[in-house]
Amino acid sequence: MKAKSQYDLAVRPFFKQIEWWLKKGAINNEIAKRLGVPDRTFRKYIHEQPKLKKLIARAKADPDYEVENSLFKRANGYSYTEKKKIYSISKRGIKTLTRYEETVKFVVPDVSACIFWLKNRKPDDWREKHEIDLLLGFNDIITALPEKYQKEFSDSLMETARQRKSDKRPGGKLLTISG
Repeated sequence: MKAKSQYDLAVRPFFKQIEWWLKKGAINNEIAKRLGVPDRTFRKYIHEQPKLKKLIARAKADPDYEVENSLFKRANGYSYTEKKKIYSISKRGIKTLTRYEETVKFVVPDVSACIFWLKNRKPDDWREKHEIDLLLGFNDIITALPEKYQKEFSDSLMETARQRKSDKRPGGKLLTISG
């Protein structure tokens, strides 16, 4: 008889529990810890065991979908109906339900939720740091400077180019401008 693996002993019997933990928001390394399995080993099992991989994907999908919907609602604003029970108290002090009162309320859009949504859905347009890469030749850089700085800057650029042998663009330097 073949000996059972750690996967068969420590993971497979707990599929229902794993699914419940995931639906409650647990992440993979928390599940590994709860199962008493090293995080690296658990990640290996996910990669190697199709049933576990499918279980995790399915169990994470529902809460992720709910959070996405909630974020979308917060980013756009929404309305809801608040229902209140209205009671009256008799002369004897007896509390009696007299009617229900409904009020439609509106939650204004949340700017933070909008920003979060846009940064994740359209990162090229909404990230905070935009980088522009410019390939400039030494002569372009030097001639753009006032004459009194050209010699000093030229020497400095030449020294930098010598130090950066990994730069395979002869006579040029890749400058990153952040803003």
